[in-house]
Amino acid sequence: MTTIQLNIPDEIARLMNSFSQPKEEFVLEAIEEKIIREQGKVKLVERGIGEAEALTQRAAFATFAEDWDNPEMDAYDKL
Repeated sequence: MTTIQLNIPDEIARLMNSFSQPKEEFVLEAIEEKIIREQGKVKLVERGIGEAEALTQRAAFATFAEDWDNPEMDAYDKL
């Protein structure tokens, strides 16, 4: 079973844009985005992390996700 996690604000924006673009183009963009997201995923089960622990960690990380995802934080990648 494949689980797709959606970033709701991005999905809503894409949905709104979909009304003004052809269906085929919208579907292709959605597939491309999913492929890009899948490439960066880590298989948690292979690292000994179960679903309950993953959910706990996700909740803990959510407290600083907005700061972490801020483009200004990319400067730290260069250090």
